[in-house]
Amino acid sequence: MKINRLDSVMLELTDFCNLSCPMCDQSGHRGINTTRSIHGYPKRFINKSLISKLLENIKTDFKRIDNIALFWQGESLMHPDFTEILERVLEDIGSNKVIKSFLLHTNAILMDKKIRNILLQQEIKGSAVHFSIDSSCSSIYNIIRRGGDFSIVQNNIKEFLKLKKSRNLFHPVTNLQFIVMKENENDALKFYRYWKNFLEEINMDYSVSSDIVYNVAPVCIYFRKLGTGPETKSEIHCSYDNVLQIIEMESGIDLTSKKNSIEINIDKENEVACKSAWYSPVISSNGIVTACCLDMKLDYLLGNIENDTLYEIWNSETAWQFRKNIKKRKYNQSGINSVDNPLLCSNCKFLI
Repeated sequence: MKINRLDSVMLELTDFCNLSCPMCDQSGHRGINTTRSIHGYPKRFINKSLISKLLENIKTDFKRIDNIALFWQGESLMHPDFTEILERVLEDIGSNKVIKSFLLHTNAILMDKKIRNILLQQEIKGSAVHFSIDSSCSSIYNIIRRGGDFSIVQNNIKEFLKLKKSRNLFHPVTNLQFIVMKENENDALKFYRYWKNFLEEINMDYSVSSDIVYNVAPVCIYFRKLGTGPETKSEIHCSYDNVLQIIEMESGIDLTSKKNSIEINIDKENEVACKSAWYSPVISSNGIVTACCLDMKLDYLLGNIENDTLYEIWNSETAWQFRKNIKKRKYNQSGINSVDNPLLCSNCKFLI
């Protein structure tokens, strides 16, 4: 069996970030623009020629890729060739029909007029842009998004939304993200009211959700739980539930009954609920391919697109052995996380 259809390809343009946020494994206490990546090698920007090679190989080798995500552990807009890369990816989506849509997460600090125009130059169904905001005022923003400028972020997002409205675009769906944590839990209602009022002012349809949605409205005010793993503290989850109840009472929208619902479609053929190892490769800024976006240390090293094509790596003996090891669900708890001993998978809620 050869895999030639993918749900997504996550492509890390850089692991540098212009912020230092307390909830982020990549920055946090390590400081802004520190040279050592969470991946274990010096931070870098992916070479644009490597991206061109990847896109050409995708056109040749794959029949369909639903989505290309232009981010992972860093702020993608920091890449010195970001606009050129973005234009190339969007051109490929529009012309070769293999890649169907794109996804971008950004803190919006560098979301200038040129980037806004490129992102909103055409309607690409299934695409989305996530803005990480987390507060309604500069005082709280400065605690969470350390190193940023709240007024710049706020203005860039507003200009993006106004341009989107003027062009009558549904996609890319725009998610205004608020990650609930102890630093901002009392600011959630103000955040909701602020963006609700602005969106109504420009006559933009919107939804409010505790889950990622792409087809309900062109904009979503999105309240997200901090963390997804078993290590997440229960008191944080309690705060999240309280916030959802408050927003629910204000908006009249049911958020709590479907919060963070995860649609798990079991792959009948492979008898595994987690489809990442089969259909969602992740490529780091140095070209390493892993099968999971939670594999920050790149322990699941399947290959490198500098040396082989993504298709070759994804269908290699190493990749298939890794999938077999997941299906066995036998882990050496005293060993190290690796392709042969996927410990990271042992406590993952996506693998049932």
